[in-house]
Amino acid sequence: MKKKVISASCATIVVLCLVLTYMFIQKLYIRSDIKMKQMAALEKLETITDSIQTDFNESLNYADFLAVLVAKDPDMKESTIKEYAQLILKQNRNISSVQLAPNGIVSFISPIEGNEAAIGHNLLADPDRKAYALAAIEKRISVTQGPVQAKQGGYQVFNRKAIFITKDQRETFWGLSIIAVNFSGLMEKYDRLLEKAGYNYGIRSVDKQGKTEKIWGNDTVFGKECITDIVTLPDMSWQFAIYPQNGWKYKQSSFDLMTAFFCAAVGFIFILVYMLAEFYQKQFLENRTDFLTGTLNKKTWLKIVTHRMKSKHQKFAVILLDLNNFKEINDQLGHPVGDAVLIQVAERTGAAIDKTDK
Repeated sequence: MKKKVISASCATIVVLCLVLTYMFIQKLYIRSDIKMKQMAALEKLETITDSIQTDFNESLNYADFLAVLVAKDPDMKESTIKEYAQLILKQNRNISSVQLAPNGIVSFISPIEGNEAAIGHNLLADPDRKAYALAAIEKRISVTQGPVQAKQGGYQVFNRKAIFITKDQRETFWGLSIIAVNFSGLMEKYDRLLEKAGYNYGIRSVDKQGKTEKIWGNDTVFGKECITDIVTLPDMSWQFAIYPQNGWKYKQSSFDLMTAFFCAAVGFIFILVYMLAEFYQKQFLENRTDFLTGTLNKKTWLKIVTHRMKSKHQKFAVILLDLNNFKEINDQLGHPVGDAVLIQVAERTGAAIDKTDK
């Protein structure tokens, strides 16, 4: 029974080492698989953010162009302004309207159809627009706001540029040039693209002080191990994040077939190690003991006695047993009977001494 326990223990230790090694390798494989998925997600995200960046750069910069035109000729005819506006709209399909707001009040919009509600909108009196309008005036740079719900409906991104004119050698504030981008329409294609690829996404605005605010999409993705990229806009930036709808899970592949093969191999190895341990213990005992009686053989006995004789602090005694007339038993009754006698003597002698005796 003791030998079986030892054999089973050895086999279990070997198998446990193999299992732990395999688990470590599997963990590295899963991490590598997830890392590759994250790199693929980053590549897709960068493609999208680059496209969005290009769309907005091509659209919002027209606010500066319009501001230059008005600054050079504040008395430009509305028909001329309308021609420029139509040209801008024709050049960029993402722009929903071109606006001018003298003294901060919207008085010109092209196209007018569908945007009538914005005419007369006082940006400097609107608490939701005032801070951005004043920032454009004070900083004298283009300032982006949005996406926000527009007066004429829908979510739009506004880029405003303050216009200053020089009259009688004095520079005065004329108003604001405004470019409005149809954010809802622009994001539709990216919604479909990310949905098809299996990602949720969210967009947060980041101001110059690092303060963030949700502006679009699923904000919960920011609390996860998401992939992010930045879209830079005039006087602000957007943090764009994506996260798989089912999380970062690795797909079942040939590695799972390898797992099944490994389990079968582990069972085989357990049996093999168990049998080898059994064989080794048997060989070990045979080299130390007499084949017939199971007692220590002569070589092992002499080794133990010699070792104890060299010890100065250990006392011991040697008992010699002589079996009288044993030769006659072999001669008259045969060697099998003589062997049986030797076995009985070994068993009875072993029962009569302590377990610590040899």
